Amino acid sequence: MKIKTFIFISSFLFLQNSYAAPTIKLCIDGNCKTSVRLVIHDDKWATIKDVFIEPAKTAYDERKLILKSLPLIEKISLNILAERSVKKYSAEDLHDRMSNKDQALNYKAYISLLLDQNLIRHHFLRKTERRSSWSGMKEYIVVIQDHRSGELYALDANKTDFGETPEMQYLKSWKNEKTVKKLKNKAIDIIGNSKTQFKNHVE
Repeated sequence: MKIKTFIFISSFLFLQNSYAAPTIKLCIDGNCKTSVRLVIHDDKWATIKDVFIEPAKTAYDERKLILKSLPLIEKISLNILAERSVKKYSAEDLHDRMSNKDQALNYKAYISLLLDQNLIRHHFLRKTERRSSWSGMKEYIVVIQDHRSGELYALDANKTDFGETPEMQYLKSWKNEKTVKKLKNKAIDIIGNSKTQFKNHVE
């Protein structure tokens, strides 16, 4: 009887988790001094799932989907937050008030959400990295790792405006830079398996 009860409860909890609306915790107001938890309802979440409607067959393809989905999650999340804002901030205002650390932690939350929903299968999250810029300010980035190759990639929102695609590059390249450099092409065009291919697209 106890075993049957345990199985029933476990099944119920599994169904609860499967059908629960995705939630996300966002950092706001500089260096994550304030955080807020948001629920992304089905109609909004469906637009994010549509990006992954055809599962990526390779890590290369998945990195393109990740870069395509992140600005969408950011727009949806900050618009939800703006609707709840007592001071009537717009989504863009909320984005502009965030520090680089806030943005990095939020990108980490976005990717965690995609992982929790089984939309990302070729990568996993690593520890957030930071460095000092030429001005002495701390710069934070999110790191993901390719399951098969073990290659580490840096997702950098430091120079990204609201709703824009973040920059992605090899983590070792990011660590070797003395200043953050702009890529010649959009990040979505340069995330390849060949190190030579990537190097040719960096100033």
